[in-house]
Amino acid sequence: SPKYIWQFKAEEGIVSPVAKDGDLLFFASKDTYVYRLEASEGKFIWKSPMGERLETGPVAAAKCVYQYVRGKGLTAIDKASGKILWRLAEGTSLAAETPAKAYLASSVDGILAMDLSKDPKPFGIPLSGVSKYAVNITDSKIYIADNMGRIACLKPIK
Repeated sequence: SPKYIWQFKAEEGIVSPVAKDGDLLFFASKDTYVYRLEASEGKFIWKSPMGERLETGPVAAAKCVYQYVRGKGLTAIDKASGKILWRLAEGTSLAAETPAKAYLASSVDGILAMDLSKDPKPFGIPLSGVSKYAVNITDSKIYIADNMGRIACLKPIK
């Protein structure tokens, strides 16, 4: 049977899914925080306040951790520090990330791109009819689909 290694208690329960990235765990708790732990020893690193009860788990990409907050949109959290970098009201999820940009699913425009520089500003990508997308943290390709049965792969231009 499995060997017990460590335990961590987050108030009010963990929201699924938990994101694992190397020796890091990122998870949302119903106590309104996103947490970062060291996976090997369960060591607490940081918690970031979202201000609302969380219903879904975060997505951990190379640069940021992305958390959807109902009524507030998508929040980007600096992976190292836990600092909130920006919030985008119409953002619903990460689709893909490059070193310079995050490509986001939007409740309004299908896919939005967000510059990850010091002054982030969203800009639309002219894609009509996008209704579905894949969350891709492996590489920067964007996978989108529509209700007509079409699926496409887009590669961001640097």
